[in-house]
Amino acid sequence: MTNNTLELKVANDSLTIAGDSSITHKLLLDTKCFSSKPVDEMGSINNRIVKHPIDIDIFELSKQITSPNGKSWIPAYLEGARNNASWKSQSVFALDFDNKDSKTKSQVDNPLSFNQVLERLKDYGLACAFAYTTFSHTDNWHKYRVVFQINEPIREKKRRDEIQNALMMVFPECDKGCKDACRFFYGGIDIIYTKYDCYLDLGLLLQAAEFYAVKDSSSQNMKRDLVTAKRKLRGSKNDANTVVPKINTIAGTANASKITSIDNVNWNELRSQVKILDDFMTPYIKLDDPQLFGLATNLRFLRGGQDLYKECLRANPEYNYEEKVKKLHYCKIQNYSPMRLDQFSPYEEDHVYKDILEAAKKKKIVRLKPYQPVTISEARLKLKEIFDNIIHSSDTDVHILKVPTGLGKTELCTGLTNVVLAFPNHALKSEMSQRMSVAHRITPSDDNLPDEAKRHLKYLYSIGAKSEASRYLAIQSQVDENVENYCRENIECYSSSKTVLTTHQKALLIEWRQHDTIIFDEDVVSSLLPTNKLSISDLIRLESRIDNKNDKGIITRLINDIRNVRVDKHEPCTFIMLPINRTGD
Repeated sequence: MTNNTLELKVANDSLTIAGDSSITHKLLLDTKCFSSKPVDEMGSINNRIVKHPIDIDIFELSKQITSPNGKSWIPAYLEGARNNASWKSQSVFALDFDNKDSKTKSQVDNPLSFNQVLERLKDYGLACAFAYTTFSHTDNWHKYRVVFQINEPIREKKRRDEIQNALMMVFPECDKGCKDACRFFYGGIDIIYTKYDCYLDLGLLLQAAEFYAVKDSSSQNMKRDLVTAKRKLRGSKNDANTVVPKINTIAGTANASKITSIDNVNWNELRSQVKILDDFMTPYIKLDDPQLFGLATNLRFLRGGQDLYKECLRANPEYNYEEKVKKLHYCKIQNYSPMRLDQFSPYEEDHVYKDILEAAKKKKIVRLKPYQPVTISEARLKLKEIFDNIIHSSDTDVHILKVPTGLGKTELCTGLTNVVLAFPNHALKSEMSQRMSVAHRITPSDDNLPDEAKRHLKYLYSIGAKSEASRYLAIQSQVDENVENYCRENIECYSSSKTVLTTHQKALLIEWRQHDTIIFDEDVVSSLLPTNKLSISDLIRLESRIDNKNDKGIITRLINDIRNVRVDKHEPCTFIMLPINRTGD
C-alpha cells in the first residue's frame, strides 16, 4: 500500500471513503436514459432498476440523473425486489417539490421556490448536496427535487424512516407520497444547485424537525402538539415521550428545574465576555436557528434574559419574531438545561466558560490584604532556592510551581542532567534544545512520518492505546524508512541517561527507566486529563461498523437508552472498551 492511498470500506460496501476523501453511496440507478418523464415505462423501470446497484459519488449521481442522461434512481440500496422489506441501507435522501395541490392537482396558491428551501436550510444550520428540475418543470410552474447526503450509511430501517420523516417535517410543502424506503424518482433536466461537500447534520435535522412542527402552536397547545410531533417523527406511538437526540448536546447533567436564576446581570459586561451574546445583541447580525436555540436555553435562567431575547429579536427585522420567540416556551416545556457554549458558539474564546450562566457568575477577585511586593532579583533568587531544593531532594513527590513569566524558570533547566524535560509541543521542545548547556537528546517529531501514520497514531494516543500504537509503529517500520528512523531515535532517547527533551503527551506515555525526574513546562492538565465529546451520531457510526452481533447489540441498546432518557435525569451507563479489530476501522 502506498502512502497516498487510503481506502476504508464499511460493512456491506454501502459507503466507501476513498483516498481523495470523496464518499460514494450505494443505491439503485437505472441503465436507460430519458429526456422526458417515462410514465409509460414505469413497469420496466421497476423490474430493471433492482438489478443495478451502484457505488457512486454525489457528483456523478447528479450527472447521471439529469440531462442528457435523465436516469431514474432509488436513493436506497434494495436487495432482490423493489419493496420496503428489501431495504438494506441508505446514505442519500431526497425531497420532491411539485407545488401541486393533492386534491385539485393544480398549482398551489403559494408555491415554494428553491431559494426559499435554501433559506430555511441555512436558518436551521442544514445543507443539501444538490437540486435539479424535474421533467415537468416549467418557468410558470416550478418542480424540483432536493438531494441530501450523510457521511455514514444507515442500516436500521427505523432510523432511515426517522431521517425521512424529519426532512418532511422541516419541509411540509414537499410531496408526502415520496417517503417510502423503496421510492424511486425519475431523472430530470437541469442541476440548479450544487454543494457536493455538504452533509446533513442529523442532530440538527432532528432538532429542527421537532421545533418546526410546533412553531405555530400556541403556548397552551405546544406541549400537546410536541407529543404529536414526536410520534410523527418516530413513526411509533410507543415512543411518543422520548426525547429526540441532538448532536448539540443540550446539557442535562443537572436538573433544569433546580437551577437558580441569576439576578443583577450586567448585560454590557456579559456581552463583552461572551462573543455569541454580543453578536445577538448587535441588531445587524443575524444568528441561525441552532445558535438562537442555544441562547434561549441559557437566557431563560438569567433574570431579564427572556426580555432581552425578545428585544434582540424585535431589533433585527431579519428574524421571524413570531416563530423564534416561541423557542423560550419550547425550552421551558422541554425543561432544557443551559446548552454548553462550545456546542453552539463558533468562537473559541467563548468556550472558556461552560455556559453563559458560568460567565455571568464569574466574580471579581477581592484583595483581603495589601501586596507585599519583592523585587525581580529577589523573586529569581527565591525561585532558584526552591527549585534547587526540589531537584536535590530524595522524595518522589509531585511539586507544582506557579511562577510569573520572566523569572527564568526555563533557564533553570538548561543545565540539568539525567532529567526528562517535557513541553506542550514540538516547537517549544526544539526551542529549548537550542538553549541547553549540557549534552542531551530530543525525541523526534512526527513531521517526517506519512500523513496516514500520523493520523492513526494521533487516534491511538487519544484513546490511550499505547501498546497498540507501539505495535503499529513496529509493523510500519518494516516497510517505511521514515517510520524506522522515527522508532530508532525514540528508542535511543528512552535508553539514554542523558537529559531528554520531549512533549507532555510522550512524557506521560513512556516508562522512563533511566530517569527518575520529569519536569513539565507549562500546565500539563489538558494532556493528563483530556476532555472529549461523544455525540449520538458517533455512536450510530460505530454501530454501523461493528460486525459482532453481541457488541452491536450493546451499542444499539446504548443508543436507545440515550433516546429514551430525559435530558435532565441521571442514568447509569455501562461502557464497553471494544478491541480495535472488532470495528474493522
